Amino acid sequence: MTMRSFFDTPLVSAAMTLLIVVILVFGARPLHAVNNTEISDQYFEKAQEFVENGDVESAIIELKNALQSDPDHVSARLLLGEIYVRVKNGPSAEKELTKVQERGLDPERYIVPLARAYLLRGKFHEVLDNISDQGFSAPVKADIMLAHGQAHLGLGNTESAAKLIRQAAELRPDNTLIRVGLARVLVAQQELEAAEKEIDLDLSFDPQSVEALTVKGELRRLNRDMDAALKLFSQALDISDDSFAALLGRSAVLIDLDRNDEAKVDLRKALASFPKHPLANYLMALADARQKNFTEAKDRLIAQGGLLDAHLPSNFLLGALHFVAGEYEQAEERLNTFQSAIPEHLAATKLMAATKMRKNQPQKAIEVLEPALDKGAADVQFLSLLGSAYMQVGEYAKGTEYFQRAVEVAPEESAVRTQLALGHIAKGEPGKAIEDLESVMELDPSASQAGILLTLTHLRNKDFDAAFSAAEKLRSAAPENPLFLNLMGAATLGLKNYDEARTLFEKALEVDADYFPADMNLGQIDRFEGKFDAAKVRFNSILDRDPNNLSALNALAQLALSQGENEEAIEWLERAGNAHPNAVPPRIRLVNLFIRLRRADRALAVARELDSIAHDDPKAVDALGRAQAASGQASSAVGSFRRLVSLVPNSAEVHHRLAVVLVATGDFAKAEES
Repeated sequence: MTMRSFFDTPLVSAAMTLLIVVILVFGARPLHAVNNTEISDQYFEKAQEFVENGDVESAIIELKNALQSDPDHVSARLLLGEIYVRVKNGPSAEKELTKVQERGLDPERYIVPLARAYLLRGKFHEVLDNISDQGFSAPVKADIMLAHGQAHLGLGNTESAAKLIRQAAELRPDNTLIRVGLARVLVAQQELEAAEKEIDLDLSFDPQSVEALTVKGELRRLNRDMDAALKLFSQALDISDDSFAALLGRSAVLIDLDRNDEAKVDLRKALASFPKHPLANYLMALADARQKNFTEAKDRLIAQGGLLDAHLPSNFLLGALHFVAGEYEQAEERLNTFQSAIPEHLAATKLMAATKMRKNQPQKAIEVLEPALDKGAADVQFLSLLGSAYMQVGEYAKGTEYFQRAVEVAPEESAVRTQLALGHIAKGEPGKAIEDLESVMELDPSASQAGILLTLTHLRNKDFDAAFSAAEKLRSAAPENPLFLNLMGAATLGLKNYDEARTLFEKALEVDADYFPADMNLGQIDRFEGKFDAAKVRFNSILDRDPNNLSALNALAQLALSQGENEEAIEWLERAGNAHPNAVPPRIRLVNLFIRLRRADRALAVARELDSIAHDDPKAVDALGRAQAASGQASSAVGSFRRLVSLVPNSAEVHHRLAVVLVATGDFAKAEES
């Protein structure tokens, strides 16, 4: 019989048909390997050994091998899900633990890691709706209560979170994760000291707790104690070198310290295990951006697809990177997402306004900036950007006002600082948005902003020839702008060429009759020439048109002082303060005047108000210290001047003021040192 005829026989043909069916159903492997529990157990045992030795990556490989041999090996799948929870891989953890649930394992064994997987994915409602704490042993019940508390925390319900986690702590008072959870609630409630006490208590129970060391490191980072944070994260990694949270925490600190190459070492290690981990990719992009590798940073974030859509810092960073690339529509889209969640974030406000300016929408930039004026009142970039926007819509008086305020706020910066601060980005915690990425960029498409600030700074430094030269260049580019004539006049006024200055200011008013700064300067010329009544009429005419004009109010106060009219000067300065609740200069002048008039109580009241408005402004802190000293509160003055020393450590005058009040307290050794 030929081979062909053999295969054509009915018996063989039927047998071949059966063989084909078997191959289609079971594949080419032998039938006895379809559900090989023995081999799967061997892989599982190896995985357990790797876990005990801290080799998580190898454990994952062995567990996957076990499940390939036996997809129903529930213990292997459970351990794989638990490992994914440990390394913060939420999607993979949820996938494996859901399969465990479907296979009917005792819920006591999988319910807690499943809850933690939901938390990692931000599925807070699923934790509260689908995972009950009823019918479980006390330890498991406590862990579920912790998960419920963390879900409430994720939804912003801090009171409910605190209540549940405290109840969990009563069931398991020595449980590290519960105490760490309580500390995180306290952090959310801005009770950082209480949170750190909770973690310290936890560490007293277990000094080797990686979770507690990691949270304490994060607390130190939030307190800007970077050296301590770095030490704590490193200590956690010495105990467990694959701790994902500690790797991310240490990399975030290193980025804060501008040690980006070192940060990338940690991040590469984290990404080697989980290449798609959203937070690790965000931090790597941030490190690239800090090194001005903008394209690489942007590409990395975009490659994450929708994984980072809900991560606010990523949206902010990507908005900044699109801005740098000139992709303004995309920048606007990302910034809108960020601002809808954190509308008060000043860096995002500035970046959004700069984006509007780049799109030639100065009026929209003004609409973005004006509501944030209280927060931006002491920010040179904010003020100069607002000034530039007003210039572009033709409101030159307002534009000039904001540029002048920018120079008053930071004269040492304003000549060259036309850059936009892009912000300290919190590691996954949108409410703490702390400023960390800086990218040098022009805020004003017309490129006049730097020239205006430069001219104003020259004027402030009394370098009038340089100021005139800079202003003249600006005017040649835009002769219709009254600001530049006004700046030329101010430089000429500084050189005491009153007649020429008056001519320039009058020309500015010919261009724009409502350009108040030129009117103000004409009033100053009247004052210099002893024409006090004429100056007063001119300043009052400005108030007739603009009742809260800060410059006119200050000028009238100054005019009253020059004539010895102290009470009138006080009235003008108080009116200026009432009209401008966040204005610093009129309040400082009031403090100075009250101290000179020996009205220490009133000086102190204004100084305290000033401190609440501009707590970190050296001029405000100095005013408070002088008012405290004038009121006989030497100890309080010591505290204020010490704060001032921390703000301006290289000022001999500040150290001298501290020494004077230290003498008043009898601390001669410290006074001599100061």
